[in-house]
Amino acid sequence: MKDALELERERHKKYREKNKEAINIRRRKAYQENKEFFRARSQKYKEENKEKVQEYDKQYKEQNKEEIRIRRKESDTHYYLAHKEQSREANRRYRDRNREKIRADAKIRKVWRSKGGTKPKWFGEEKYKVRLVYEKAKKFGFHVDHIVPLRSNKVCGLHTWANLQLLDPELNLSKGNRHWPDMPTPE
Repeated sequence: MKDALELERERHKKYREKNKEAINIRRRKAYQENKEFFRARSQKYKEENKEKVQEYDKQYKEQNKEEIRIRRKESDTHYYLAHKEQSREANRRYRDRNREKIRADAKIRKVWRSKGGTKPKWFGEEKYKVRLVYEKAKKFGFHVDHIVPLRSNKVCGLHTWANLQLLDPELNLSKGNRHWPDMPTPE
C-alpha cells in the first residue's frame, strides 16, 4: 500500500503533466518579473557546483553536436544578415589598418601561383579529370574539397584528381584546412 507522501507525489506529477503549458507560462512570467533574482540564484549555483556544471555542459555538447552546429550556423547567418553594413564597415576598417599585411599576403600568393601553386608538372595529363570533378560538383550542388589541404601550417597537398573529393557544402566549410587523412595528432 502507498503511503501519503507517495500519493501526494503522484497527484503533483499528474497535475504537472495535465497543466504543463500553464505552468510554463507562470514560470516565464515569474522569470520576467524577477530576472535579477533568478540570474543571481543561477550564478550562485554555478559557482558552488563548478565541476558538476562543467561535466553537464561537456556531456550536453557531446550529445548534441549536430543540433548545436545547426543553431550556431542559423545564429551566425541571422546575425550577419541583421548586421551586414556593420560587418562591411569592420572589414573596411581592417583593410585600412592592415594595408601592408594585406599587400604582403597578396605578394606571397602571386609568387606562389607563378611557380605553379600546387599543380605538379604532370598536371596537364589529368586536367580533364579535375575539370570533370568541378562540373559534377556544380551539377549536383556539392563542394570540391582537397583531401589534403593545399595550404596549411602543417602540410600542403597537390591540386590533382587523386586529392579531390565531393563534399556537402556545410561539411566542407566546417572542415576548413584543419583536417585530413593521417593527420598528426597533438601530443
